[in-house]
Amino acid sequence: MAGLIGGGQKPRPGELSLAHRGVLFLDELGEFEGRAIDAMRQPVEDGFIRLNRNLEEIVFPSEVMIVAAANPCKCGNLWDEKKTCTCSSAQISSHMRKLTGPFADRIDMHVRVAQVAGKDLKEREQKNKGMTSAQMREKVVEARRIQEERYRGMTHRENGWLEESEIIRYCLPDQGGQELLRRAYEKMGLTMRAYWKICKIARTIADLEGKEAIGMPEVAEALQFRIMEKETRSSSITAWNATCISTSPSSSCINCGSSASMASSASQVSSRKFFRMEAWVCTLSHGQPFSGSRRIRRISSSCSAV
Repeated sequence: MAGLIGGGQKPRPGELSLAHRGVLFLDELGEFEGRAIDAMRQPVEDGFIRLNRNLEEIVFPSEVMIVAAANPCKCGNLWDEKKTCTCSSAQISSHMRKLTGPFADRIDMHVRVAQVAGKDLKEREQKNKGMTSAQMREKVVEARRIQEERYRGMTHRENGWLEESEIIRYCLPDQGGQELLRRAYEKMGLTMRAYWKICKIARTIADLEGKEAIGMPEVAEALQFRIMEKETRSSSITAWNATCISTSPSSSCINCGSSASMASSASQVSSRKFFRMEAWVCTLSHGQPFSGSRRIRRISSSCSAV
């Protein structure tokens, strides 16, 4: 942990301070110790680290851009389209707690990366559909110029470091965008910290597009970068890995209780037939289930639980 935030008998800066005003990449975040992840919460949010040693207080800077990568579970197959997750419910819950806790709430953007299909690899070789790095750089430089002009005379000149009062002044969307954000706040169970971060992301998206006003399209795009709130809400769906000694299992939607039949696949274990239950979920109000779980099937559109 001292290697991340600093410390020692003769205090030295850690990786967060060594990466000050730069980028710190944390690979396999799910494998970090919980206390190490928790220790990064305040330094990442405040931009500095306070260490108390021998009745003295030492302050190290930590204005750093955190980029982290992690698998959704121990085996890495939870969201995979073709592979089956072999983790237990307890393992998935333990792993998800690290990825969806207070530290993750301080990360502005969450992006789910899927495995690239073979046919897509061939298409990429034939033509490039996206912008080049040079084109992206031009848009980022222009967005930074807009922000520096907007926040001239202020302590910080980037959207990411705005305080609440400044967010209200510069980053609130129009009426339609605010209504969409209000509904998302209630449906997704967002924290106030996540709410303000979405406003800042929407402001940045508008800057990249050269827009002064923030509307529904910018808010909708910003909401797509808070997937961990949506995935956490649905974690009970994918984590269910129960077994049953029944030849004709049946159950209901695990969210709303609607009647539904369930499929099972038999496997021989110690001379007894066990059936792995498949979790069913209605499609109307629960949205798209985890596509990586081979145990989920969509069955009806009558659910009105959420």
